[in-house]
Amino acid sequence: MKRKKRILRVERKVKVMGMLATVFLISNATIGSVLAGPTTDIYNKYHNSGYGFATNTLAKNTTSAVYISHEKDAPIKVQVCSYGVNYTYGNYYVLKPGESRYMGNSVVENGKNNCYLLLTPTYAGNHYFKGYWKADTGVF
Repeated sequence: MKRKKRILRVERKVKVMGMLATVFLISNATIGSVLAGPTTDIYNKYHNSGYGFATNTLAKNTTSAVYISHEKDAPIKVQVCSYGVNYTYGNYYVLKPGESRYMGNSVVENGKNNCYLLLTPTYAGNHYFKGYWKADTGVF
């Protein structure tokens, strides 16, 4: 009788360990898919007017937010655009150096499949922009 109970306890532990391993693998696969996708650097882009510049264009496949990390120089106004149209919720976001943000947008909802960021300094002058951005984040 004791031997049978011991075997049942071991079998139960094996099942629990198997379920935990499955949950761990699924959660890691989900996190990996959220963080996957192209990330583009914005390093040392120099601009000396108040007009700003556009980043390179990335594919946009989901309705998720765009992510930007702004690391250097001056506060910037950021817009998510596609084919010359601003699709940023709230028109634009302002980021100070050292800030990062998820930016809501309606690029995919409007039938577009790519986007770029329009970065404009909040004041004219010589500016160096440094950071990175990502078009699809998995954050809605």
